[in-house]
Amino acid sequence: MTSICIVTALPAEAKPLVAYYRMRAVQHPYLKLYEGSECMLLQCGVGKLTASAAVAATLQCYPAIKAIVNVGIAGAELPIGTKVLAHSVHDKASGQTWYPHLPPINQTKLTKTVELITVDQPDSDYTEQCAFDMEASGITVAACKTLDLSFVQFLKIISDNSEQGIKGITKQGTINLIESAITDVQDLVNAIPLQLLPSTSDVDTIINLLVQKIHFSQTQRHTLKRLLLRYKALLGDLPTQETLQQQKTADLTIDYLATALSNAKVRYLA
Repeated sequence: MTSICIVTALPAEAKPLVAYYRMRAVQHPYLKLYEGSECMLLQCGVGKLTASAAVAATLQCYPAIKAIVNVGIAGAELPIGTKVLAHSVHDKASGQTWYPHLPPINQTKLTKTVELITVDQPDSDYTEQCAFDMEASGITVAACKTLDLSFVQFLKIISDNSEQGIKGITKQGTINLIESAITDVQDLVNAIPLQLLPSTSDVDTIINLLVQKIHFSQTQRHTLKRLLLRYKALLGDLPTQETLQQQKTADLTIDYLATALSNAKVRYLA
């Protein structure tokens, strides 16, 4: 199972990437997924709510995914075809902002970064400092439930500006723009610091022992693993096997971990 999932909104954005990475379609009742040897791809659909639901479901179904790379077109007062990374993601409706941790500058040729503003309707208030899309904040909300922002990245190709508005966007034009950024996508995928991820062997061990005593469905096992990884990252250690077995059922165990994480206090040492 691959560790990186590329997310696109449109079929025209997905098509060149599926071809480049030689992906095959994955049979799934409601997700549009493709998988290759290097990464997988989710075509999430248009809009932040649709994107958030699709990303959340994908991470639920595929807990081995450790990083999300959103690739797609966006509007900005920059030349058509300009490739940019998002140094922040801002949801225009809610006012919430997130700050992805960009890879070191020597690991990607992309040096132009922008604030990526997610809008509910297409926006034409173009500037050089900001780009507009309709999915990034939804993707971020879903991804941040399980992933650190070092592993959530946004690469956008400018498709419209004040001289060539959104009415000029075509299916073939979008395909051409994504094809022009394939090398940049590969560089960004290679720059994801997967080597910094902590070992999960101790988490796997405690899960294997726990499921011998308490029945967990496959979905509950995925949830259990994500909660244990967050518990370890936030609190520095794992709960004991005895403590978890005292919860008696899978639902109680999951509720125990979720409550412990919700009540955990984060503090920074001087």
